[in-house]
Amino acid sequence: MTDFEQLVRDRSSIRDSLQTPVPRDALNAALETAQQAPSNSNIQPWRVVIAEGVTREHLSDAPMNAVRAPRDPVGANVTFLG
Repeated sequence: MTDFEQLVRDRSSIRDSLQTPVPRDALNAALETAQQAPSNSNIQPWRVVIAEGVTREHLSDAPMNAVRAPRDPVGANVTFLG
């Protein structure tokens, strides 16, 4: 089995995360490693936001809130007449 095959077989999908904060040293190490990843034409389009506390809670809730939001095609296309 190749290294790539082993990598694919060993991967997992995380459905929830621990409430324990990630140590700053671990974040820095991960970001330093990520900086070495190639980008198309060296455009380096990524941005990183590290959020803690209430901001992190709001950001972590946002994807599911968007999924649960009712679809309102009428309200989505409002024309201002004034």
